[in-house]
Amino acid sequence: MKLSFAIISTTLLFVSSELPTPTYKQLEILLSESDLSAAKSRYQGYDENKDGVISAKEITNKFEYLPEPQIDLYWKSCDLNVDHKLNFKEWLPCSGIYSDNGHLFEQTEWDNMINDGYLRFDSFNKLELTDKALQEYSQRQPKIQRGADSGEIEL
Repeated sequence: MKLSFAIISTTLLFVSSELPTPTYKQLEILLSESDLSAAKSRYQGYDENKDGVISAKEITNKFEYLPEPQIDLYWKSCDLNVDHKLNFKEWLPCSGIYSDNGHLFEQTEWDNMINDGYLRFDSFNKLELTDKALQEYSQRQPKIQRGADSGEIEL
């Protein structure tokens, strides 16, 4: 595993090129509809030309005060398909580890989800959903009931 360094304020942090982040699919389960909607609004704030993706130029503009090595670290962490653009599915997992000015959070949103029992590390050191997360997700889903005689589904 290759390690990188990032300086945040006066704190020196070790940052793996593979920061532990939940997948987009996991976040779809973990986040409420209102949280996802708020994240989409934040994403659109990065997308200056409104083409649906965030370009390297848009990130550089957004993080104008960050040194180039930190911007490079952001891209290595977030641009999963290495096309030099971020779609929403790539950006969302990174939104919990990077602030809107490009700095790494010392305590990420995903750390909070681990501490609150919604995520845990599997035997391969990858994040996975816990039973608690899955139970809460199923409770947020609309209840489906079958009509007594008709077999119809009511929502």
